[in-house]
Amino acid sequence: MFLVGAEASQRTQAGLLDVAERTYRAILAAQLRQAPQPQNQINIAVTYHQLGQIAQARRQLDEAEDWYRKSLTIKEELGNRPDAATTYHQLGTVAHDRGRLDEAEDWYRKSLTICEELGNRTGAASTYHQLGMVAQERGRLDEAEDWYRKSLTICEELGDRPGTATTYHQLGIVAHDRGRLDEAEDWYHKSLTIKEELGNHPDAATTYHQLGMLAHDRGRLNEAEDWYRKSLTTSQELGNRTDIASTYHQLGMVAHDRGRLDEAEDWYHKSLTIKEELGNHPDAATTYHQLGMVAHDRGRLDEAEDWYLKSLTTSEEFDNRPGTATTSHQLGMVAQQRGRLDEAEDWYRKSLTIKEELGNHAGATSTYHQLGMLAHNRGRLDEAEDWYHKSLTTSQELGNRTATATTSHQLGMVAQQRGRLDEAEDWYRKSLTTGEELGDRPGTALTHAQLGRLAAERGDTRRALAEAVRCVSLFDQIPHPSTGTGPTDLRHWTTELGTDVLAEVWREVTGNPLPDAVRIYATTPEQEDQGDDDV
Repeated sequence: MFLVGAEASQRTQAGLLDVAERTYRAILAAQLRQAPQPQNQINIAVTYHQLGQIAQARRQLDEAEDWYRKSLTIKEELGNRPDAATTYHQLGTVAHDRGRLDEAEDWYRKSLTICEELGNRTGAASTYHQLGMVAQERGRLDEAEDWYRKSLTICEELGDRPGTATTYHQLGIVAHDRGRLDEAEDWYHKSLTIKEELGNHPDAATTYHQLGMLAHDRGRLNEAEDWYRKSLTTSQELGNRTDIASTYHQLGMVAHDRGRLDEAEDWYHKSLTIKEELGNHPDAATTYHQLGMVAHDRGRLDEAEDWYLKSLTTSEEFDNRPGTATTSHQLGMVAQQRGRLDEAEDWYRKSLTIKEELGNHAGATSTYHQLGMLAHNRGRLDEAEDWYHKSLTTSQELGNRTATATTSHQLGMVAQQRGRLDEAEDWYRKSLTTGEELGDRPGTALTHAQLGRLAAERGDTRRALAEAVRCVSLFDQIPHPSTGTGPTDLRHWTTELGTDVLAEVWREVTGNPLPDAVRIYATTPEQEDQGDDDV
């Protein structure tokens, strides 16, 4: 029996779940026919546990819980505390997979108590790690790091390289969540080195995915896509639908950031289909949120709000406070765009309260920024500046250069409204330098547009036109949704200076002749403008 069970275990690890299940069920049938001796009861409990793991791997969580509880009943009746600890741990992972963090923590602590009492350092390390994940999902990053380091100490002392690699990976995510991207990258590469040496392809796929997210957060979209596709290929080869869904989601975000909304929506729906089929409601909430973002970017505020509220309801149901905070922030943005400023402020403050309680400094940064924009829209420039500086300070501490560029731009706008034109230009140049280094074309375009308006305010219309050219020439369509006021400003200043000057300035800035599409757009009165033209 032992050899057949070991073989089935190997098949489970290889993802051959149907074969493994048939083998374990055959073992169970034989075990149940035997006399109810204690050793046979122990064997039955082990088989129940293995069938639970198979069901859990398939995301059949109700069935998994049933098998684990059957296993646990026997173990507790026999007073088998070491094996009971293992099943407590697995029941914790089932609750964890359902997003029931309080229940998961209770099971993990029951397991940990026994492991520590019995000196089971391997079991303790595994449970420290899981408690770290619970703390991390609650946004308690300091607590999460403490648990992970306790786990790591044991794994390194025991020479447990797979456990060490997994914990390196999680420490990378903690650093990532704090916005410490260089530190995160170091942890991920340490983890990946071990996983690749061990031939651990499923876990390597997870780290490829995280390296993709890291590149993504740095604005390196091509690099991010490469990592995601590497992760996707491995997950598809292994039939890991959970990871496939996660990577579809991230590929949607890459397309989204490139402004390819149809492609992004397709990826998100592919991801959502799998998540809903697997009953993975906490992760489905994330994709509901992103579908809201697509609708939001298209200006469909009612549709966006519906997706956000669906996400919020799910996040609150599963006590996902980070998700609740993120979606509350977006609902604030919808309200703000509708001119419901009091409602927007309520949503932002709800989001900020959670983020600050969780120590989520990176998330708080974006909400500080939005509260600044809200005050800005109300004409409260002192208050706006205070929020922007709070956002900027946090962004710089975290090394979040994208947020630093965005907030520098907004501080430039405040200075410009106050008539401090030199100060405004300094802020815009800071934003522009960072945006260009990051390859952030939309952000760079908007800052060129503002520099153009600043030049016009100083009476230098030709320079204003040059900045408008820098803005619109970043994209091959005019007007492009990412170019803000640039196209209309270009038309306005062309009317003032003439088409010949536009042609001269275009060649000076780009080194190329003026495209017909730009000439037509710039010389067509606004009321006759029929839409977008390719440059």
